[in-house]
Amino acid sequence: MPDIARYLPLSHRSGDDETAVTGDWRPHIAAGLVRIADLLDGLTPEQWATPSLCAGWSVRDVAGHLLWRLGPTRRLVRDGLRAVRPGTLTPDRIIDAVSRESATAPTAELVRRLRESAAAYAAGQGRKSVHELTEVVVHGYDLAVPLGLDPSFSPVETGAVAIARAAGGPAATRAIVRARTLTASDDRWSVGRGPTTEAPARSIILVLFGRVTTL
Repeated sequence: MPDIARYLPLSHRSGDDETAVTGDWRPHIAAGLVRIADLLDGLTPEQWATPSLCAGWSVRDVAGHLLWRLGPTRRLVRDGLRAVRPGTLTPDRIIDAVSRESATAPTAELVRRLRESAAAYAAGQGRKSVHELTEVVVHGYDLAVPLGLDPSFSPVETGAVAIARAAGGPAATRAIVRARTLTASDDRWSVGRGPTTEAPARSIILVLFGRVTTL
């Protein structure tokens, strides 16, 4: 089984040459955004309004969130500060308000701007951490799964997101990976320890991020 750790810094493999290992996920962020834009391009108004797996958000709201969350840092902060008002003082409410506002753009513009964001990341701009990749993968599934579509993220992308979540997620997530090994039957990576449970990578990601409760 391929070792997904070779794609991550500090893989802990003794004696290996890790000079080529990088924590720059921008090429994968760019590729994921292109897949999401391709998926959204041509959706009907009814599909844009479909409830996503992210509670309270439609497919359109998720697209708006991605535009804001993966945009330039200055705009990220500026729009967040603008959303601060009585009743929106918690981070979750600020994120919700800004994402919904971003989603009011025409759908063709949302797709165009996602492609522009992808091009910026491909050119080496933007934030490069696995946190941004996580936004792409998890929210990509949030909007794709209810539509019966597949964003076709790579094993490197899904594996990195799963490993990061297993290591730094909330207590409930860490309890899952302490009790069993989750093996992606299609993407050939594993996280956790204990008895093995096999499932598609998408299903494992959705469980680790609380979108569903069972594999």
